Amino acid sequence: VHLLKSEHASMEALIGKYPTLTEDSLGTLKGVKGHFQVDPEAKPRFFKPRSIPYMLHEKVNAELERLQKEGIIEPVEFADWAAPIVPVLTADRKTVRICGDFKTTVNRIAKVNSYPLPRIEDLYAKLSGGKKFTKLDLKNVYLQIELEEDSKKFVTINTQRGLFQYNHLSFGMSSAPAIFQWVVDNLLQGIPYICTYLDDIIVLGREQNLNQVLERLSKVGMWLNMDKCTFMEAEVTYLGYHINAEGLQPVAEKACAIARAPEPTNGPVQAQAFQLSKGLLQSYEVLIHYDPNKELILSCEASSYGLGPVLSHRLQDGTERPISFASQSLSPAKKCYLQLEKEVLAVVWGVKKFHVYLFGRHFIIKNDHKPLQGLLNEEKPVPVLAAGRIQHWALILSAHEQHSFQYKPGNNLGNEEALSRLPLPDMPGETPSPADVVGLLEFMDTSPIDVGCVKHWTDRDCWLSRVRSWPDSVGREEELCPYYSRREELSIQKFFGGARVVIPVQGRSRVVDMIHEAHPGIVRMKSLHEYVWWPKIDQDLENKDAVYVINFSNCSCWLKGVITRRTGPVSYLVELLDERVVCCHQDHLQTNQNHIKKE
Repeated sequence: VHLLKSEHASMEALIGKYPTLTEDSLGTLKGVKGHFQVDPEAKPRFFKPRSIPYMLHEKVNAELERLQKEGIIEPVEFADWAAPIVPVLTADRKTVRICGDFKTTVNRIAKVNSYPLPRIEDLYAKLSGGKKFTKLDLKNVYLQIELEEDSKKFVTINTQRGLFQYNHLSFGMSSAPAIFQWVVDNLLQGIPYICTYLDDIIVLGREQNLNQVLERLSKVGMWLNMDKCTFMEAEVTYLGYHINAEGLQPVAEKACAIARAPEPTNGPVQAQAFQLSKGLLQSYEVLIHYDPNKELILSCEASSYGLGPVLSHRLQDGTERPISFASQSLSPAKKCYLQLEKEVLAVVWGVKKFHVYLFGRHFIIKNDHKPLQGLLNEEKPVPVLAAGRIQHWALILSAHEQHSFQYKPGNNLGNEEALSRLPLPDMPGETPSPADVVGLLEFMDTSPIDVGCVKHWTDRDCWLSRVRSWPDSVGREEELCPYYSRREELSIQKFFGGARVVIPVQGRSRVVDMIHEAHPGIVRMKSLHEYVWWPKIDQDLENKDAVYVINFSNCSCWLKGVITRRTGPVSYLVELLDERVVCCHQDHLQTNQNHIKKE
């Protein structure tokens, strides 16, 4: 007891030498600045602010004020680049963490910093032989690194309170992990018996080693999250493993689906063999730890009453070794899903379950249901007339852009099959994440039409009311001619099948306005044909915000196009009908179609 008190007092004295490490305020890391390499020809991407739940308004405003007060962000009046925000509740649910959705803007065009994250095996090799372990958790790590001046314009966020430009590195920026790992590695270089992985630092034994680490962190102005730090403990949890003097042991949660699987009841021999199999699946001979440098495979299977995803690594010899298992029973409502929907649900639940491993990395999804390869193909849009819940799940899956599907015969899905047919008895409630809620509210807020709207407008549309009566001829009424020429293609449905939806007059402007908001260009605008139709749809799409550009090779001619971006006070980028993009001064543009000779 006396020894423990002595060690505790010694640690307090050591930490007391560096009071700046435990300050609540947030400053700037000294001598280090972050930088993004962006193609100067890259086309800026500007997104309007997303709607957020009313319950989060005050928390978001408070967090914006805090970040502004500490110099992390600053308001700006104009910006070429702007990303929406995703507010995420912290663990105590009292505050929010504001994350810019930079995957829609700068992450698409910035060159990702190639500084490597350490290999997990190398970190664990350094920890062998240790008896006492100190784990340090750095506070607000990314926010402590200031950005170069020319990089700040790329990381503007668009909020309900206007535009804010980041002055510091932030969560959601693709190069942030590599930049911070480089900073920490260089800062602590030369100190023995330490391991660093992003904001987690582990120090073995000796107080003098810990003293060197704390001294260097203090000198550059870093902060510690004391609630997550442990000092001189015989066992700590680090990167998914319990570490002590005996070695490593995987955290129980990684294999809880295996450990809790129900035993067979047809005899003691079978029960004994089953327990032996469970022990092997949780052992080092089978279960391996996550390695950011190895290929990731997510195998998923769904039975009539359960889901069973398995996350694995593919090794150099081609074998697959599991990292973690999961299993879940389906609720009574989900048991009524079609088998196709259950298979999609297994994939989406597996992706959400192993999000921390998969996000930002390329991974392969394996499944024995071939239709999924077409339905959720990462290179094709989701069929707009697919079932609503499948569209919703596909939207969730789209956040993980770097994935591919691979067919795996059912007789090779042994682990997954067992987990789906021996699911855990509990059915944990699915509480949507703040990001899901924000995305859903945004979708609901901006969706131009739904089934109810189309029905309401169709019932009141004078021309569609005539069309529904199936006239034998159109007479002299020119408005009915387009419908009459397509009379073999029209049908009246309560549920959308494989056909395009006819939009009544009242809803057409809303559809056109929404697609023009993103300035997608003429070709992408016309892809709307895949989903909806009405007479003269091409003309409506082209004429919305249409401009005419003088043709300098023949000054008597004008070329039709649409403005895609403003490049200066009096200059614009215009996409022409032949897909060429030209930069024009406003004096060389016309919006009036009259008295203009066009090519």
